[in-house]
Amino acid sequence: MIETGFKKAQVFIEQGSVYCSAGNNPDALWQALANGQQKLTPLPCPAYDTWPWTHVFLVEEPGASELGVDRKILRTMEKQAKMALYGAALAVQQVESLANKSISSAQKGLYLALPTVDESVPPWSLLETLHDVSATPLQPIELSSSEFLQREIPAFFGLSTLNSNTCAHISACFDLTGAMGAYSPFADAAFQAVIDATSAIAQGENSVALVGGVSPKVNPQLLLQYEHWGWDKLPARIPAEGSSFVVLTANKNPNAIYVSGFARGFVVRSTDASKTYQQLLAQALINADITAADIDWFLPFATKGEDVDALFALGAKQSLPVLSSEFCIGFAGAAGPLINLNLALQGLQHQKYLVNTVNNNAQENAGVLRHVALSAAGPEGQYLVVILSREVI
Repeated sequence: MIETGFKKAQVFIEQGSVYCSAGNNPDALWQALANGQQKLTPLPCPAYDTWPWTHVFLVEEPGASELGVDRKILRTMEKQAKMALYGAALAVQQVESLANKSISSAQKGLYLALPTVDESVPPWSLLETLHDVSATPLQPIELSSSEFLQREIPAFFGLSTLNSNTCAHISACFDLTGAMGAYSPFADAAFQAVIDATSAIAQGENSVALVGGVSPKVNPQLLLQYEHWGWDKLPARIPAEGSSFVVLTANKNPNAIYVSGFARGFVVRSTDASKTYQQLLAQALINADITAADIDWFLPFATKGEDVDALFALGAKQSLPVLSSEFCIGFAGAAGPLINLNLALQGLQHQKYLVNTVNNNAQENAGVLRHVALSAAGPEGQYLVVILSREVI
């Protein structure tokens, strides 16, 4: 199944914010990557002794003054919600169109890719038992526990009340009452949000939209998810905290960078992965009215690099620079693709790019950039492509 973008109206994109261990703005992040500066933090307590990593990428928890909220609110606000609100605040400070009073709040949209929240998670054995007996009338004893009955959602799936509150906080704080959406819980959710926001602006539902992605906070329960998907055995999956935002607008921005194409679909069978990657990349290129040879930089996320060969098979230049940022700054879930998007905007604005080198570092190079492709994948076969283009100056 494939969905592609359409040529109804140009949608422009502006840098918003980055909040991660390497810095709290796109410039600081770029410099940290270019200088090989990795800020790893030791795991804090014995509860993490079973983790396969000794260090992870953490961020400081924003306080009431940084978030601009009453201190009492922080008592019920998860770190993930704080990262989301802080990232949104940084983006609003950065981008004038969000504060433009001539655009009504009903034309300002909000699209968020959010992690599952750090609620009390039932034991993995309970979840397996529920799966085994789901087709029978038998009920495991654990179902009578108040802890389980009070849960809205199974572990690691769907949106929760806390995530809904995050959306409400950001919408209320920054007067964003237009069309909106929330997506959860994997890395692909970030580009789901970008694509839906792009479509909403192209169809006139919004004039401007704030699009953000947030990582889970690092906590002992996170390992359950990693073990389930086998991420604990992958070298580019060191947990990282952070958030990242961009702004989409119908109004031409000074740098004239726009979303020129996109595609999204599913890898139904692992044996068809390469073929599906090629199909989706090809559709996004058709949208953008370019060929693979026109791509000047490629930033895949959570794809294990498997789509890089697919892009080369479509005719990309053999010298095409590629950056997988998770090798450098960790795996930040839904924030990761939007961190890459801010890096792509930085590169297009300043005509430079970063590539992976040995020792999980990145190297900066000058180059002529007009078209940048980005991708993101989810663990259940989700695969999305977004292409950014810069008008000829």
